[in-house]
Amino acid sequence: MTTITVATATLEGTAGPLADGVAHFTSASNGQSAFVVIDGMGHDPAIVDLVPAMARNAARAGARKGAVSGLLAAGEDVADPGPLTDDESRPDAVGAIVVTRPDGSVEVAWTGDTRVYHWNGRVLTLWTSDHNFAAYLNKSVGTAQSVPVGALADIVTLTLARISAYAVPLMCKAAGGLVIIASDGAYGQHDAEEPQRSLPEYQAEHLATLVRRHQDNPQALVEAIVAGARPDADGYRDDATALVVAWT
Repeated sequence: MTTITVATATLEGTAGPLADGVAHFTSASNGQSAFVVIDGMGHDPAIVDLVPAMARNAARAGARKGAVSGLLAAGEDVADPGPLTDDESRPDAVGAIVVTRPDGSVEVAWTGDTRVYHWNGRVLTLWTSDHNFAAYLNKSVGTAQSVPVGALADIVTLTLARISAYAVPLMCKAAGGLVIIASDGAYGQHDAEEPQRSLPEYQAEHLATLVRRHQDNPQALVEAIVAGARPDADGYRDDATALVVAWT
């Protein structure tokens, strides 16, 4: 019998109150489980207050109706956030959801730069592609080294406030091994002592090293992932959130 274990960890960044959310839920009606990470944009009170509910709502809707429905439920929360003060910008967020299916596969849906990785016991594979201007230019140019990733990664091209049922990327994958959902603050490590290496290359190698070391202990893995978040040259460090689903 297959057992599913879930582990989560979050580390608040340096810019203000935590604006990441994480949730998981199993439906009593169909037995499906949903796992969600939401990354709020900015740290205004409106988004800080909304993000925990967004994650819970996405997990509940996703477990009952599928991954796309889960993200759409989160999108509804930012579509009508209620009254805002003059100092608050309209709240928005990005996120990713993984939902188990009766046939043993999983659905994956996402927006923005929240990532979903898979570990098969040997190789770490990035399942998702970032929805930001850096990723778009990398694909167009054909080489990551030629694009100023750090400057363009924050220009997100698909957010939860902008999605519709026709604009949610969705894939189905075989379940098993480990699935990792991570906010950009969790996977966005950078080694300033190795400037000759590309940032995506370093991120992938760093995360794969952590997975190899902790693949048998999901809680230790998520804690190691968020603990590895590093500040930039100006001392800024983003919120870092990771969720791991393990099939044994």
